Amino acid sequence: MSENVLSYRDVRSQIAAGDLLLYRGAHPLSYVIRWITKSEFSHSGMISWWSPLNEPECKRLMVFEATHPYVTLHPASESVGTYNGSVVWYQLKPEHRKTLDTRQLHQAAEERLGLFFSNRGLFDYLFHWMGLGALAADRRWHAKFCSEYVSECFTKASMDPDLNNPSHFTSPQDLAKSRLWSRKGVLHLDLHQERERRSIRRDQQRKDVEQQRSNAAQSGPPSS
Repeated sequence: MSENVLSYRDVRSQIAAGDLLLYRGAHPLSYVIRWITKSEFSHSGMISWWSPLNEPECKRLMVFEATHPYVTLHPASESVGTYNGSVVWYQLKPEHRKTLDTRQLHQAAEERLGLFFSNRGLFDYLFHWMGLGALAADRRWHAKFCSEYVSECFTKASMDPDLNNPSHFTSPQDLAKSRLWSRKGVLHLDLHQERERRSIRRDQQRKDVEQQRSNAAQSGPPSS
């Protein structure tokens, strides 16, 4: 069965806080993770519209993710356009979006920015899936694995995506199977074209500002 391929530019406006990106990596480590866990995916991230200034006109679509070496956030376009593999969009179902506490979700995600990526968490996760639970840590506090981070943020917002496992044992595949999201398709973006589009838009904005200043200068000071 062929995968539904979606243009990132076409669906960008439909993506909202609480949606996920699940990654099917082509890196050797990604293959190892997918093979051991019998999973389609090797990485996960949480999407939201975000602005450091809390100004609507400055908002960008961002991905919150725990990736080596830190929990961080990146523009979604960069994540989709540069990833070595496939990126699949999972949309939060309407009935769950109605009850999502977006403020709590954002607070949990932002509070964890800058925490170290959990290398131990990766091994705990692999041990768990290999049936070697005795070797896996029961809990961790200050470092996060990718799907652990996502699960923990949603759990803090009173929407636990993986009812069968603690957050630190939640896998990307568990998120894909969760009752909360529906699979929409693989996102495609030509990053070269996207950067050209942004450059043209910035040039036009700069010209508009210069034109406004020129018009203001020509009109002179207001008459008394």
